[in-house]
Parts: sequence; C-alpha cells; structure tokens
Amino acid sequence: MEIEIFGLIIGVVGIVIGVVVSYYFYKKSLRHKEPSWRIWSNNLISGYSTKLDNLKITYKDDQIENLTISKILFWNEGSETIERKDIDTVNHLRIIGQEDIRFLDVKILAQNNESSQCNVIVSDEGKSIYIDFDYLDQKQGCVLQVVHTGTSSSDIQLVGDIKGAILVKRMKALPKLVILGRFPDKLFKRYPKLLYVVVIVITLFFIGYGIALTYPTAVLNNIMFSQPPQAVRFTMAFVIMCAGFIPLLSLVYLRNTRRYYRTPKGLEIFQEDWS
Repeated sequence: MEIEIFGLIIGVVGIVIGVVVSYYFYKKSLRHKEPSWRIWSNNLISGYSTKLDNLKITYKDDQIENLTISKILFWNEGSETIERKDIDTVNHLRIIGQEDIRFLDVKILAQNNESSQCNVIVSDEGKSIYIDFDYLDQKQGCVLQVVHTGTSSSDIQLVGDIKGAILVKRMKALPKLVILGRFPDKLFKRYPKLLYVVVIVITLFFIGYGIALTYPTAVLNNIMFSQPPQAVRFTMAFVIMCAGFIPLLSLVYLRNTRRYYRTPKGLEIFQEDWS
C-alpha cells in the first residue's frame, strides 16, 4: 500500500515538473507583439492662482495654471516586429490627457534604433500627441518628453489600436512583491544560471525530504525523533514537496515580471533625473 502511494506521489511530482517545463518552453517559442510603456512625471507648477491672485504664468504665450514635465518610455517587449502598417488604424497610437489637459510641447529624447524613425506631433489643438514609427523590433523604442498642464502621471495615458497586439501600460511604481525581489534582480544580471541551479537544488532537497518521509524505515528515524502515523507522514510529505516548488515558482515569476521594469538598452535617459 505504501509503495503504491509512494509511486503516486512520484507520478504527481513528475507531472507537475513536466507541465512547468513544457509551459516554459511553449512561452519561449511564442512570437508576439507586446507594445509597452512607462511614465514618470515632475510637477513644476500646481494651482498657483489660488495662492497668488496677481501672478500670471505663461508657456509660449499661453497662460497656464499647472505645468508638468513627463517622460514616457515606449517600446516593443515582444519578439515579433511592430510595423507602421500595424498602427495605421482609425484609432491611431497617441497620448491623450484628461478632459481639461493640454499638451504644450513634446520632443524625442532618445531612440535606440535610428532606423525606427520615431516621430511625434501635437495635434487636435493640444489634446493629443500622435506617435509614428517605421518599425520596432524587440527592445526597440523611444523616450518622449511631454510638457502638459496636468499635475501627475495619472493625468495622461497612451491609447490606440495596434494590429495583432494589446497595448499594456507599465507603471514606474513596482508591486511590493517585486520590490522584495530587487536583490535577486542583481543576481539575475550577474549569475542567472547559478541562481537557477541554487533554487533547483533547494526544490529537489524539499522533494527528497518529502519522499523520505514516506519510508517508515531507519531513514525516517534519522530525520525524525519518532514515526508518526502513516496518514500524518504522507500529509507531511505532500506539504513539504509542494513547499519545495515555492522557491522555483517565485523565481520564475520574478524573472518574468522584472523584464517589464527594465529599461531597454539605449533608452536609459528615461531613468535620469531632470537637471
């Protein structure tokens, strides 16, 4: 009976490992367009007229109440090229703001592939900024500097249809779970293979420990002071083996998540402070 249960546990563990590995290589083999963007803003002026009645501030001859400079990073995270024909839709790729926000100026701070020919233009009487480019391969994009009358990053957004893709917004702020993974982030850059080896060894140790609990032999006596009932032993074995997958799954999650917060090479100006 115990041998049958032991075989069942080994089979379940093998199936789980097979599913995880198969899914990983399946995801790696997919080719898809993944337009992504991030934003962070520096508010320079906010509601000055409520404090100083006689003060007037203008930007290019336009009187303004608020003034904010935003950096927008737009790039293709996917492995399939996004071409100009993909954004040539009725709902063109553009930056828009809240109802009362106007865009005063925009310029391209950087692009990591000159052949992409990224271009931006303020239109619709300052209500929209249209984005155009020839093509974007993986990790290619541009950094825009936008001057507008909003007060924060939440006041503006990037919208539009891209054929074969869903536009995903990537905010600057990291989820708390990802912040906890910032230390492994450095290890990913320097020792990616070593980190996976260490985590896999830990996972195998938990699995091996769980398997050992299924044996009511001298092996079990060496790792426990007494032998609990069979039902307790198999429950403990199952819980421990499941716990062994937590480090591996966490590592895969962090590895997959952090890529959205990495600035593509050549666009590091997005992370620099304004001087």
